[in-house]
Amino acid sequence: MKLLPFERPSLEVRRVLPRGFFGRALVIVAVPLVLLQLLLAAIFYEEHWEEVGRQLAYQFANQLNSISKQIANAPDRSDAIISQSQEAFNIRLHFEPGDTLDAGRLHPADSYLDYALERMLGRRLDYAYRYDTRSRDDAVKVQVELPSGVLTVVAPIEHVSSSTTNIFISLMIMSSVLAFVLAVYFLRQQVLPLRAVARAAERFGRGDTHAPLVVRGATEVRRVAQEFLTMRDRIQAQIEQRTEFLAGVSHDLRTLVTRLRLQLELLGDTDDRNSMKADLDEMEFMIESYLAFAQGEGEEAPDNVDLAELLRNVVVRLDDGSGRIELNQCEPIRARIRAGAVRRAITNLVENAMRQGHRLEVSLTQQKDGAHIVIDDDGPGIRADQREEAFKPFRQLDNGTMSGGTGLGLTIARDIARSHGGEIELADSPAGGLRALFRIPL
Repeated sequence: MKLLPFERPSLEVRRVLPRGFFGRALVIVAVPLVLLQLLLAAIFYEEHWEEVGRQLAYQFANQLNSISKQIANAPDRSDAIISQSQEAFNIRLHFEPGDTLDAGRLHPADSYLDYALERMLGRRLDYAYRYDTRSRDDAVKVQVELPSGVLTVVAPIEHVSSSTTNIFISLMIMSSVLAFVLAVYFLRQQVLPLRAVARAAERFGRGDTHAPLVVRGATEVRRVAQEFLTMRDRIQAQIEQRTEFLAGVSHDLRTLVTRLRLQLELLGDTDDRNSMKADLDEMEFMIESYLAFAQGEGEEAPDNVDLAELLRNVVVRLDDGSGRIELNQCEPIRARIRAGAVRRAITNLVENAMRQGHRLEVSLTQQKDGAHIVIDDDGPGIRADQREEAFKPFRQLDNGTMSGGTGLGLTIARDIARSHGGEIELADSPAGGLRALFRIPL
């Protein structure tokens, strides 16, 4: 879709704006604050600083012109005139009889003070002159060529420039910094409750159903937090209701299976009995798998667990002593997980690999995005276009790679991974079969 010309500026603005709420709110506060300070500075310059500076320069030029005329008219009284003028005007004067100078400024006029002095001295002073405003920060120097010599005047900078300018600039900067700091503090206090809701939602997504969340902040933020807590309670209530229902179904099904087993024991040792017993074992296994899938996470609470130790326990329990499973050296990596659920997910992945391949390699590493548990086998693998299909419940692939199971192993494993904020990915294994990557955030 082609954007209209008037739409482009808004897109450009969105690109330069911070992505976070705190940054955007800070920009909303800081930009008007800076513009307001610039406006105040412009008004101060136009209404106060420029006018006061002009009046000071005008007064200084008049004083200098009066002293110059007195000395020019009575050079023999120069010492007395200088003494009286120094006391009256708080300036330093020096007269060098017979001296001359090159008229003009000592440096280019590039400041308001230079322009004001040049304008006022040119208008009010009847003699050639030059000035220096850079040799000293606290004074201005003017030399006037009189018929009988050169008069040097050194006056404090306050005589030609308003001292309130620096005070105003300092106050403006200090007030801006103070306002910015206060804005950062109060905005941060408003953002903290939102971040708390985000953390609680993230922990809930990882299966921590009891993550604490204090409802606080502005009315809108409090409403978001309260609605999240209500939603969490409803979801948890639905899970508990489903679990209780399935627990009842499980009890009834197990009762029927037990009755069938007792009846089988009363039969003689025949081929039909052995066949029925095998079917009953398979039925019981399928029932347990279906119930495990339907019950999901259960009531297990997260805990800080060593993944390396958990992985070793799974491998030791599943290894039949033939050396089919090779566990690489694993460094201790701790994560906050539901140990039973993760153990079941890894068990499903390892058992699936054992059904498909002859040799397995299991490893645990820590990466930037979390802990990686990798299971490689040398079986036939799964084609890339069928890997997502393998995660669907009760799905048996027609290439024979998922035989011997109920079609729920990968489904349960992925649900457990996602409930921890992680994921399971399938890929080609360097061993020639399938690689299952179980990622858990740390």
